[in-house]
Amino acid sequence: MIEQIKRHLLDEDVFTDPGFRLAVLRRSPQIPFPKHTHDFAELVIVYGGKGTHFTESEEYTVNSGDVFILTGDRAHGYRNPENLQLVNVIFTRQVLQTPPFQGFDLDSISGYHALFTWEPRLRTEHRFENRLRLEPPELARAVSFVEKLETELSGRQPGYKAMAYAQFIELCGFLSRRYETSSSPKMKELSRISSVLNLMENNCSRIITISELTEVGGMSESTLLRIFHRTTGLSPVEYHNRLKIERICRMLDKTDKSITEIAYDMGFSDSNYMTRLFKKVTGVPPGQWRKKSAI
Repeated sequence: MIEQIKRHLLDEDVFTDPGFRLAVLRRSPQIPFPKHTHDFAELVIVYGGKGTHFTESEEYTVNSGDVFILTGDRAHGYRNPENLQLVNVIFTRQVLQTPPFQGFDLDSISGYHALFTWEPRLRTEHRFENRLRLEPPELARAVSFVEKLETELSGRQPGYKAMAYAQFIELCGFLSRRYETSSSPKMKELSRISSVLNLMENNCSRIITISELTEVGGMSESTLLRIFHRTTGLSPVEYHNRLKIERICRMLDKTDKSITEIAYDMGFSDSNYMTRLFKKVTGVPPGQWRKKSAI
């Protein structure tokens, strides 16, 4: 079986059609599963029992009604299952950025960004407390979307791809709205701050003012700073610099641009300042990082 022999799963392990990156995998029950990574993302819906989901550095109990995203780049697995039943809707991030998803307005739902982007990214800081939890009627509705999706994927009737995408969009919309309207104070805060985080993520190479952040977040400066620090553990300036450094790391790994060119691309007028900031965050200067990644 795949779980017995592989520690990294490829797209071809789950997608039968290279041009159609959407699949459903049920685990009923979920057996102990060793740590693994994968190329794709998973929308996990737990609909029965409980068990332990673990990573390299932490572990969490998951129960019926829990919904969360696994991006695949962090090693994870399951142990101690007690009749744990879950379904994985498997997709690639590109699916959400191409037709028929492109042009739809899912991203107008703050809960969409919170569920699909920021909860997975901030999971360690939040100790998994910001995961979506569905009440039984909501869980039943979510599972019904998955069942319709499974029917389309297994039946392969003419038009099944469009119908499968439609069910996936409906599922994503339902879960995103549920996240946004949650009564959990922590989930409300993550939904509320997600538009601010998106602005910073999409504008790494320029200076962003506090007034821009308060405008997009719809809150006062003091409220923004309080919620932002509670959500990320950092100030907006510190967090934006972290995003810049993450982008610089990828550029060092994947391009031949000089450090000075990268500094200017990322909005730094002084490459020496960028180097100092890079070393402060990563522990090594950019040149050493590039040498290590090339080994």
